Amino acid sequence: MADKEVYIGNLKVMWGTNVKVSPETNITSTATFDGVLTDGTDKIPYSISVDRLRYGTQNEYMTLHEKLDAMLTTPETIKIVETVRTSTEAFKVIDYVYNCLVDNDEYEIKADERTVEGLSFKGSSKKRKYQTLKK
Repeated sequence: MADKEVYIGNLKVMWGTNVKVSPETNITSTATFDGVLTDGTDKIPYSISVDRLRYGTQNEYMTLHEKLDAMLTTPETIKIVETVRTSTEAFKVIDYVYNCLVDNDEYEIKADERTVEGLSFKGSSKKRKYQTLKK
C-alpha cells in the first residue's frame, strides 16, 4: 500500500507527484481607534492542486478525464490519505474535501521529460480523520 494516496470520488489518482490543500480564508483587518478588527468567513472554502504524470493505460487516462469533465458541473469528494510512521507508532491522516469542482486541468509537455498534468479543484469544506495502524 502506498504511503500517499489521492482519490476523486472512488477513483484513485495514479502517478501523483504532489498534492496541496489550502484554505481560502479571505481574512481582512481594519484599524480602528479602539484597535484592529479582524473579519473572516464562517465557512472556509478550500483549494486543492494535484500534479500527476501522464502515465498508465489508455483506459486509466480516459476514466480519469471523463471524471474531470463531469466535475466541471457535478461536485465530488476528494480524499487525501497519508500514512505516517514514526519509531513508536503508525497512523493515517485522512482529509476529505467536499463538493469539489474542477478549477483547472492543465498539462505541460517537454521534449526530455514525462508530461505532467496539473489538476486543481475548489471545495466547500474539509474534514480530517485519523486512523491508528498496527506497527
